[in-house]
Amino acid sequence: MPTHRCLRLEWCHTRGHWSAAEWNWIVFHDESRFNLSSDDNRVRVWRPVVNSASLSQRHTAPTVGVMVWDTVAYSALSPIIFIRGIMAAQRYVHDILQPHVLLLMQRLPGAIF
Repeated sequence: MPTHRCLRLEWCHTRGHWSAAEWNWIVFHDESRFNLSSDDNRVRVWRPVVNSASLSQRHTAPTVGVMVWDTVAYSALSPIIFIRGIMAAQRYVHDILQPHVLLLMQRLPGAIF
């Protein structure tokens, strides 16, 4: 969302003067999907929707692949987590944040996730 983009950019601008030692306290996370086929049949287009009546849904068969999630910090990292199925908010809290992120953050007092 544009608001989130602006907030992330503002967060980075206010820390643009940080030293490497200060950045060492930031914990990054990311998730990625790896497909075993050559194409996951997903078309990614970022543009405003002009006329929703002109859009149509299409069904694509699932491809074989895996979704993984991980966190990394300067002095620590979490195990790679393999995600099966759909990751809804409640599942993210119970399967990712509570068992993995909280443990990592407890080992890094003062770190920013």
